[in-house]
Amino acid sequence: MELIKIGKVLKTHGFKGHLKVFIDEFYMHDFEEINAIFINQLPYFIQSKDINSDAQAILLLEDIDSKEKAQKIQGKEIFAKEDDLTEILDGNEYDEMIGFDILDEKVGNIG
Repeated sequence: MELIKIGKVLKTHGFKGHLKVFIDEFYMHDFEEINAIFINQLPYFIQSKDINSDAQAILLLEDIDSKEKAQKIQGKEIFAKEDDLTEILDGNEYDEMIGFDILDEKVGNIG
């Protein structure tokens, strides 16, 4: 099982173990569907998830039920199973560049 970094625990939120987390915008759509994340190579099941921006959310994780427990994982990176994430590049990764010219500072227009 391969784990992919998708974000980071920013800080605690409240006194019941909630966490404010940053999720890379690229993975936010997948994150909305994920039921478990990994922190320090350990799985944590998500009990509640409140996505409050394009890159941040408030989470309550199973077994993290106090501010003291939440503080122990504050600042840690968040990972997800590769199988839970959408394929990064569907199709040709350079399709979006079609129609643009490449300019080199020394040579000029490359094409």
